[in-house]
Amino acid sequence: MNSLKNLNIPLNNVGTIIHIGAGQCTELEGYHQLNAKSIHLVEANPSVAQQLSLKTNGSGTVSVVNKVVAEQTKNVTFYNSVPQQFSSIVEPLAFKKLFKNLKVEHAEVEAIGINDLLQSVSLQEGNQNILVLQLNGAENSILAAINAEWLNKFTVIVVQAVSINDAEMPSAEVPFNDIQPLKAAFALAHEAKESSIFTSYTFVKDTNKLELKALREKNKALQLKCESFAVENNALKKASDDEQVKLQKMINQLELDKSNLSAQLLEITNKAAAFEIDKKNAIARQTQADKNANQIAKNLEAEKAKFNGLLVSQKDQIDSLKTELSNLKLERDAGKTLVAELENQVQTLKSSEEALKKISKELSQNQNCLDAERSQYKSNVARLESTLAEQEQKLLASKQEQKSLVNQISDLQSVSQKETEEKYTFKALASELESQIQTLKSSEEALIEGAKELKQSLDSLKAENSQYKSSVTRLENILAEKEQKLLASAQEQQSLENKINKLQLFSQKESEEKNTLKVELVDATEQLQSARAEAVQANERLAVIEQSLSAKEELLAHTEQELKLKTDKNSALSNELSSFQEKYQMLTEEAEVITVKIGKLQQNLNSLSEEKVNLENSLEEVTKQRDQEHTRYQEHNNWAHSLKEQLEELRAKLEEKDRAVSLGQKMLAKSQIDLDELRSLYAEKVESERGLVDLVAELKEKLTLASKYYFQLQKEHPELLEANNTHEGS
Repeated sequence: MNSLKNLNIPLNNVGTIIHIGAGQCTELEGYHQLNAKSIHLVEANPSVAQQLSLKTNGSGTVSVVNKVVAEQTKNVTFYNSVPQQFSSIVEPLAFKKLFKNLKVEHAEVEAIGINDLLQSVSLQEGNQNILVLQLNGAENSILAAINAEWLNKFTVIVVQAVSINDAEMPSAEVPFNDIQPLKAAFALAHEAKESSIFTSYTFVKDTNKLELKALREKNKALQLKCESFAVENNALKKASDDEQVKLQKMINQLELDKSNLSAQLLEITNKAAAFEIDKKNAIARQTQADKNANQIAKNLEAEKAKFNGLLVSQKDQIDSLKTELSNLKLERDAGKTLVAELENQVQTLKSSEEALKKISKELSQNQNCLDAERSQYKSNVARLESTLAEQEQKLLASKQEQKSLVNQISDLQSVSQKETEEKYTFKALASELESQIQTLKSSEEALIEGAKELKQSLDSLKAENSQYKSSVTRLENILAEKEQKLLASAQEQQSLENKINKLQLFSQKESEEKNTLKVELVDATEQLQSARAEAVQANERLAVIEQSLSAKEELLAHTEQELKLKTDKNSALSNELSSFQEKYQMLTEEAEVITVKIGKLQQNLNSLSEEKVNLENSLEEVTKQRDQEHTRYQEHNNWAHSLKEQLEELRAKLEEKDRAVSLGQKMLAKSQIDLDELRSLYAEKVESERGLVDLVAELKEKLTLASKYYFQLQKEHPELLEANNTHEGS
């Protein structure tokens, strides 16, 4: 059994579900989701029904019935395919064509009628009941066989129909449109093509159709009553016209025949005239009542047509309003999603602002670190300046000592050379310090250039950098002055070296003179010993100076290391500044993009607000239209109520008409009795008239005979005539 893939049932809290041709019933879970109170599964194949009962075992709301269903309770031929695919009471000729290897077995079985099956199930009209038919070709005939009473107890009917267009399919099938109970009470709600073979149709009970049907039945009853009244009125009119013609003829005949009986005829004519006047009045009232009834019927028809048109237009307007409301809901949901996206973007902007704040905090922390390093650098420079001042003082002291030891300079050449070398090394150290200061200056300039690219948040850093630059320039000026002093000391040292060279030449001359002056050798040796003692003292002093110089060299090395570390830190800071600049540029670009997005979102918000205003206006218009429709609906209800009142008035008028008709009938009966009496009187008068005519004829004959006899008598006896004349004259 093919399952209903597109079962579309728009109900909840269902009372009873009857599925005829359930098969394996893959729809059972969907039935349970509908909260059905009872489910009846009818399957013709015994093996499939047994499997289905095992599947539904334990469920108190589901019952399985193994029955073959037909139009009536009778013996039918049941066709079953092997393997199990199709089973039906209709021979599957088209399926055999479609599936070449399909084997079909058939057997004579007893089938239960569809109405008997529905009678065995307790169905209540108040519940929402569902009927599902899967009968593989027999669905239409069985659906047509269901009584309207049972059919109207269902709210939804789902039919799986065979959609194969084949001439060999049974011709006894009734199309859906020809099933009057289904057409009268149900509307096609859903149609789904399940496969190339089957199509499912979902029919839902249409209360409007039922109400319209009831109104039409009432209208038909009223029309029938009106027609019956019209027929009766026409018959009465015809009878009255015939009677009137007959009476007129009879009256005319009586007037012609009864010229001698004027008194009786006058009474009869007076009665007839009064009766004719009453009859004419009754006929006029009847014709006016007929006209009024016809006019009322026409007005009712026109009003019903208008009412139906208004109902259709109201339904269309309600459907359009529902679609507009659904569109408004969709647009409102889209607006909500846009607002959510805007809120998300605002959150991202807030997070980016927090990130910018964090970066600014980090920059401020780095600025504080730079300030601390600058202060440390200033302290180091001050310490270096103090050490340089001490070294200058010591150099001045050494110069004074060198001036005092000019006479002993020959022995101190090596010491002076070492001192000059130390001075040169000190000069190199000073140049290195100057280069480091230049590098610091360049790094500071780079920092200043990087800081210039920052915005208002780095103005304080620019001011501090400018102050730092001024301090560095001041240090540079101080170092330049120290360098000039060192150059002056170097020049003085050079002049001392020149003097030492001169002294060497002079000592050579003295050595040459010593060869000549042997006498003065002892004095010279004593002087040399004393000079050596003084040289030892000078060497000790020089050692102390060397120790101080080594300490100064260590300090210079330490300061050099610190300067290197600071240069590394400055380079790292410059790298960080460059990275911060890149990040700042990226952030500025992102901020511009975000501002653009914010502008677009603001535009979207403005457009959405405008749309919201428009939607609110449209909602107001829709509510106004709804109120207008409600007022119209109230007016139509009032109009329907007035129509009901008019109908009641018409019914009262019809009852009055019935009374008038009954009175007319009574009057007609009375007139008939009067006519019968008149006829009997007329017959008696005719007989008496005939007797009178006979008497008149006899009198005429006798008078003619008498006249003849009188004429003969006059001829025969003229004296009698004269005697008569004389007698008459006397």
